Amino acid sequence: MGDCSVSNTSACSVPTTATWNNTARTIPFGNFLATVFIDSSDTAYITDFSGNQVFKFLKHATNATIIANATEPTDVVVDTSGNVYIAQGSLPQILKLWTNGTLSIFTSVSGSGSYGLAIDSGNNIYMSDYDANRVLKLSSTESGNGAVVAGGNGAGDSSNQLNFPINIAVDSSGSLYILDKDFSGNQRVQKWLAGATTGTTLITGLTLPQSLKVDCNNYLYITVGSNVLRFPPDSTNGIAVISGLNTPTSISLDSEVNINSQLSLKASFWLQIRIKDFTVSVDYLAK
Repeated sequence: MGDCSVSNTSACSVPTTATWNNTARTIPFGNFLATVFIDSSDTAYITDFSGNQVFKFLKHATNATIIANATEPTDVVVDTSGNVYIAQGSLPQILKLWTNGTLSIFTSVSGSGSYGLAIDSGNNIYMSDYDANRVLKLSSTESGNGAVVAGGNGAGDSSNQLNFPINIAVDSSGSLYILDKDFSGNQRVQKWLAGATTGTTLITGLTLPQSLKVDCNNYLYITVGSNVLRFPPDSTNGIAVISGLNTPTSISLDSEVNINSQLSLKASFWLQIRIKDFTVSVDYLAK
């Protein structure tokens, strides 16, 4: 589902040659977990879709804290002040949890659903309005419907169109990476430069991709099937950096370059979920 942005730092902390172990610490909780967002303090914010809750999980903690109730939350992002923004799936509405604990409606839009969220270094929030086939940009300090920054020209596969965009990421230059997931067609990743009226197709031919992330080197990570694929900037060729998963639905990177992947285990009704915290390869750290 949704996206979470890598923390902005003066120097990129993600080595271009990084590799990861395929062993992990497992943290089970919640009913149906949709997304995980890691802030600059390595605190994890996790949505529980069917439990209608959002959790906060401090670094090195063993238990999570419920911080908000929401209707079918599908994504969450946090601004630099610590305010939390929550997409509510079937509702065209974003909630804002202020640092003082107040929960309010941040914005309601004219579409029919909010799905994926992303946030940039200027605390601008991007929302995938999937049924309206567009991405909106909103300022964290203002309310309103936001501005259309991608799509909004009907459903389709033309360069100015999207078709059920579910997940978005934004890089340091403001370029958007959009997972366009029409189940009968697109299954593509579109890149829209800041201010552009059309996008460029970066990747096609994905089989049921779930989420994507861009790091500070503009390497793209996409969860596909049982794998996390890593693509160099603007490349169509990705390699599996983690494999053997079971339908990962979200991915994030912490400040130590650990990959945090939210993972659904297919029980009868997709009710059992795990998060796997994949650590940086020991071999890499020894260099």
